Amino acid sequence: VATYYRIYPYIVSDSSEVVEAMTRFSGDYNPEENMALISHLNASNFVELTWQDISCAEKGYKIERSEDGETFTEIGEADTDTSNDIDNCSVNKNDDILTYTDVSAVDGTQYSYRIRAFRGVSNSYYSNTTQIMTQLNAPSSLVVDESSADSVEITWQDNSGAESGFQVERKSDQGGEFELIATVDEGVTNYTDESIEDGYEYTYRVRSINAIDNSDYSDGTSAVTPINAPTYLTAKATDTQVTLSWLENSDQEDGYLVERSIDNVAFEVITPSDLLDPDTNSYIDKDLSPSTNYYYRVGVQKGEEIEFSEAARVKTTEETAGSMNCLLY
Repeated sequence: VATYYRIYPYIVSDSSEVVEAMTRFSGDYNPEENMALISHLNASNFVELTWQDISCAEKGYKIERSEDGETFTEIGEADTDTSNDIDNCSVNKNDDILTYTDVSAVDGTQYSYRIRAFRGVSNSYYSNTTQIMTQLNAPSSLVVDESSADSVEITWQDNSGAESGFQVERKSDQGGEFELIATVDEGVTNYTDESIEDGYEYTYRVRSINAIDNSDYSDGTSAVTPINAPTYLTAKATDTQVTLSWLENSDQEDGYLVERSIDNVAFEVITPSDLLDPDTNSYIDKDLSPSTNYYYRVGVQKGEEIEFSEAARVKTTEETAGSMNCLLY
């Protein structure tokens, strides 16, 4: 049985003709090569895409992004809104460089991008795929609290959305390089350094980390830990002298000085102009008046810094009396 067929043309908006025009699917043009999609990070750590506009009939370009290189999601459009005549489209037309900035990209993340031209419901073939790693944002506003001789409290601002934690590094004024002293979890913005010694200057810096990248370091911030004051000051008195002893708690002192008062308000230095030697833990105050109350405190000094013990009160005995123990505040 003979079978006959016939065809006839019809007009559909945004037909395959448009797709061909948008991709220049003729001659030597290959969308994956000729669009030449590339990616880079701008000064704000946003992903900036650039490509060759090889289309001559597109309304714009659709931008797609993927984190695994396989599943792509459309994230935006670059509207070119050309009004070129499809019938007059030539391979030498519209060679402009176009750009798109992805401001929604998270720092410290690997992304793949691809684009295609569109006009109405029609889409061109895809461009090449470009990959880029966004830089992990560094912490900022690093602050240290050195009010304690036993620890330094460090706080910072978390500027990343992709960190797995933070590394805290430290160096001292004794020389050497920064050393890692702690790693804390994501979202944590403070650390207490309890491995310090009194009387040193320490400089700290922090950076964000994850499995594939490390951020730049924060600005370094320094802290000078106070020297440890003497403790357990005791005094024994005779009629004309007082013997003081104390526990020294610093390894960084230049020396010690002793102050005396008769009212526990106005103190004066009674040791020689030169400091008592480091590691000294006793002193005898002579030529005192019998039956008199005296208050003493001992200071440890390093440079211009002085830290005092608590005051101790003692009363000298009458001339013929034995010694008597002090009273401590």
